[in-house]
Amino acid sequence: MEFFEIKYNDGSVVKVKRVKRAELKDLITLQQDLIAAFVRNYAGIGSVISDDTVWSTIEKLTTMLPVVGGGLVELSKFEDDLNQLAKIFFTQSTDDNGIPLNMIAVHEGSEWYKPSLISELHQLDHITTSQEGIKKARPETVE
Repeated sequence: MEFFEIKYNDGSVVKVKRVKRAELKDLITLQQDLIAAFVRNYAGIGSVISDDTVWSTIEKLTTMLPVVGGGLVELSKFEDDLNQLAKIFFTQSTDDNGIPLNMIAVHEGSEWYKPSLISELHQLDHITTSQEGIKKARPETVE
């Protein structure tokens, strides 16, 4: 995967590229924070993004994301698209209705939820990143 696409409310599409190597550590930390919030809210994406601290983290992460052709992702152009926000920042795993799955419920045996588009694009170890996020939210759930 060399990029992923974001569809803005006006129908236009941007292609998101990887951040520079120097920004990867910050990106990983922000992803952990978002996953922790996602777990704390039992995968309720509306509950997660309504939290001002979480939204601030999403805004910060978004300012890091370059797009093909120049510029950065414009969060205001899709901030009401809950399913797209979930896929970009939390997980691509969904139920039959396109609703994001709770990652704790999905983690059974050898199964694990799909990474966010950001994690997949940057080839992050989403299991470790997620476990760190889960530890932040619910330390009793991860050994």
